[in-house]
Amino acid sequence: RARMEDPDGFHRALIHQLFVSFEYAHNFAVTTVEPGRTPWFYEASAGWAEWELFRKGSTSLHQQYFASMFNSAPQLALEQPEGDLAPLADEQHAVRAYIWPFFMQQEAGGSPQPIYDAWKATDGVTSWPAFHAAIDAQRPFATSFQDFAVRNLNLDLGAATSPGYHDLDPNFAPGSTPGLTYDLFLERPQAADARALGGPGGPGLRPLSAEYDHVVVDPASGIRTLSLDFGGLSPASGAGVTVLTQAHDGTWARRDVAPGSRLDLCFDNAGDEIDQLYVIVGNHQRMTDFDTPATSSLSGSYTVAAAAAC
Repeated sequence: RARMEDPDGFHRALIHQLFVSFEYAHNFAVTTVEPGRTPWFYEASAGWAEWELFRKGSTSLHQQYFASMFNSAPQLALEQPEGDLAPLADEQHAVRAYIWPFFMQQEAGGSPQPIYDAWKATDGVTSWPAFHAAIDAQRPFATSFQDFAVRNLNLDLGAATSPGYHDLDPNFAPGSTPGLTYDLFLERPQAADARALGGPGGPGLRPLSAEYDHVVVDPASGIRTLSLDFGGLSPASGAGVTVLTQAHDGTWARRDVAPGSRLDLCFDNAGDEIDQLYVIVGNHQRMTDFDTPATSSLSGSYTVAAAAAC
């Protein structure tokens, strides 16, 4: 009743609840391992429908769901279920995950069909693994989640981050960036310094979550080589690694690095001289059991080293 005083908010709420009814027409039986916890795609799809079916309200929707909520907690699993038994921050995360259907639509050239196809594919499915596999089949996480993680940086860095969400909806403003796990300012050469995934203590990355780290090189530091060693991440771990580097002329480049390998940037080489970079590590594995989510987390670390010569 209170929302009726806000025409746009009421319009969004009406679409959201009606879309949930359509979802229940396809599947009302699936559960996670805990009764009362609904798989994330219910709320995520309904949040997406608010955008798809009411573009007039998209500015406030992106601000509420993405800028103020989703990107403030990139370490939360995309597939965190919704329900009364979940901690408040996690419970709200399900509707924040509207950004995955939004991403699916953008990857399909702007067509909403993959979201509808995902719901059709869930007809009659009762187990969480089968339900999530139906969603995964429309836009596989293994091949798409890293691009999703990069897009969620939500910075317009030219070709390095193109396309951006604003290319699908001009009301989606770039600039709301995810919280950083590490923010490093290099003032001098240094030996290899380990960065444990998830932050100090190494809690790791939950399934379908990402970590964002920032490194700035002081121009007066005397650094001529920057080395990032991802040997602490197994190639079979489900990790994706992207390094976005900014050259002295301001141009950004995207470098996808294989887990288990390293990236050496010698500033004497054209294209390798940099002022700053972002390291984006994503975990494209799906959660296997909500009772023991840690078993699906991505553990490990990578190192950052700087030298005065190449």
